[in-house]
Amino acid sequence: MPGLTKPGGGSKGSSSGTAYRPRQSYSPRSAAAGNKLKKSTPASSGGRVKYSSGPSIKSNSSGQYGATPPVPAAAPGNIDDVNAYLGGDSGYQDQLRQLAKALSDFQADTGRRQGTLDTEFGVSKRALGDQRTLDLDNIEEDYASRGLLKSGVYAGAVGDYEKEYGERVSDLDRRQQQALQLLMQERSSYENQNSLEQQAAREAAIRRRAETYGV
Repeated sequence: MPGLTKPGGGSKGSSSGTAYRPRQSYSPRSAAAGNKLKKSTPASSGGRVKYSSGPSIKSNSSGQYGATPPVPAAAPGNIDDVNAYLGGDSGYQDQLRQLAKALSDFQADTGRRQGTLDTEFGVSKRALGDQRTLDLDNIEEDYASRGLLKSGVYAGAVGDYEKEYGERVSDLDRRQQQALQLLMQERSSYENQNSLEQQAAREAAIRRRAETYGV
């Protein structure tokens, strides 16, 4: 049974799933707002999300998951005023929408990949069962043709086959669980990364507020 595949369908990704790239540019409502954002908003790193360990999230021809570079922490000040400011910060709100869309797309992609794993596992397990039926019929015919159907030799042959079949099923189950575990680890890693990027975007917006209004 094939192992876990990564999201993406282009030149860098695998053939399974679809990767998505949140847009990095803002859409300010005026030229003045645009100039302000250009001066104060950190540029996207453009790279793929990396982990200290575990699988990486690769991109395809349409882009990649994750976008916002780390931003140093900033003091929030008066939380009520900060929230009011952030609610009207179009650049920050656009970042949140992009990150939420990237997270939703990634979760949908891992869901599709899990469905593929489950389907392939079911097909493989049914194939093993069908082969078992054919093999046992062949063993029975073989020993019957030699007049040994009632012998202990025939019983031993069936027992040996059933043991081998059980080992094959166990190996199939084990590989399925490993593939699902890797997929869930990849999903958890990306969700954590996305959460960190949301926090980084908030801190950057708070810092812009402090630089603009001196608070």
